[in-house]
Amino acid sequence: MEQTDKQLEIINKVLDMLSIVYDSNDFNFDRNLGQKFQLIFESVKSIHLNQIVVDFDPKANSLFSVTKNFELIDKKFERLLKWKSNYKEITAFKQELETDVEQFITKQSNFNVNYGTTEKDTIKYYYINTSIRLLKVKDDFSKVKEVIFESLKAAAWIITKPNTAETSVSKTFTLAPAKKEEFFAIIAEMYEHQFFSTTSTELITKHDVLIAFGNLMQIKLEELPTSAAMPTIAKLISTPVSVRSFPDYLLYQEKEKLATALKNEFSTEKGKSIRIMIEALIQYNPPLLSIGNRGNKDLYNAINLYFQRKIGSYSGIFSGFDQNSITRNDIENFQIKIKHLIGVIEEGKTT
Repeated sequence: MEQTDKQLEIINKVLDMLSIVYDSNDFNFDRNLGQKFQLIFESVKSIHLNQIVVDFDPKANSLFSVTKNFELIDKKFERLLKWKSNYKEITAFKQELETDVEQFITKQSNFNVNYGTTEKDTIKYYYINTSIRLLKVKDDFSKVKEVIFESLKAAAWIITKPNTAETSVSKTFTLAPAKKEEFFAIIAEMYEHQFFSTTSTELITKHDVLIAFGNLMQIKLEELPTSAAMPTIAKLISTPVSVRSFPDYLLYQEKEKLATALKNEFSTEKGKSIRIMIEALIQYNPPLLSIGNRGNKDLYNAINLYFQRKIGSYSGIFSGFDQNSITRNDIENFQIKIKHLIGVIEEGKTT
């Protein structure tokens, strides 16, 4: 992860500097910040996230290690992803940056740290332009993730593609009990990320997965007896261990009833529409949904499992989703539907 960590180090240094201005809880008594902002502006110009692709090359590393690192990439770049997460469009973004500087100057003056006109202009210029460049880096992050993901899909196909020259050879090996949970977790993750597809809508058990995976590789997989409870995949969705159910995320007294109503109302929505539903619940007054820190993946799994169908890829709903594609009108339209559902539930209490 050398290239990834190198780029991440630069990003964090840039964010450390920017936080001096935008974070009201960050205090700095340096009266010569202009020059330091100029230096950090040069640093952000050196960030090239496309360089991290080399760390995720399945040809140079094992597919397993690359896949596990890919799962951790959002966590590594969590600080960047959370920075200015309410970004809508560039004009409003620039206005917000100007407000950041104004509030910073006022805060500094309250501590008798005053800047001359030239110093103020320098801080403002480089803070705004550094932030705009960093925003571009943030946008590039989603594109780079997509490139890496596509390379993983391609690598998985090469690895699992049957070797026609050896199709007549019968190979048998057993699955070690100690590795069973890890094996199923990997297969479940591959299903979740759409590495495979099926024409069946019936329950797919762990045994079905073994058979399908074995057939794909022209290899027979034999499951050894074990008393350990293994996860199953229902309609291509993995069941995570000790995961919260969808109703658990709802901030409403009749959680189960609302969850069922949402499942029935939005029975065909997927991808962007599911994200709008989530935003509509979060922004409802009062809020009807709470995700918590780093809870996107768990919520995604919970909705998949509760709705008992494929709701779209994780990247299409969370990690690679373009927040700007949702309008206020989209959210309000969904909130009207949700308000109606709540009205029906409340009406049922009085009858």
